[in-house]
Amino acid sequence: MAIKLENYDKGIEELIKIVNTLEKEQLSLEKSIELYKKGMKLHKELVDILEKEEGRLFLFDEKAQDEEEKFVEKTLEDGQVSLEL
Repeated sequence: MAIKLENYDKGIEELIKIVNTLEKEQLSLEKSIELYKKGMKLHKELVDILEKEEGRLFLFDEKAQDEEEKFVEKTLEDGQVSLEL
């Protein structure tokens, strides 16, 4: 179950539900371990999304003629930011 960026918020909500269930409910050891594993897998997928998206920057180009070209994606490398369009 790979999570896509569009579903990141849903993934966070699911992780919160898992944590709340583990903290508040009396579960069998088997069910607790199952939920823990699911939560850890979900956590890893969410971290992977953040790491993948880290360094992406969208700049607004008001000179662009086409609406789809108004946002220009720039990739940041080594912490360097260039705001030239």
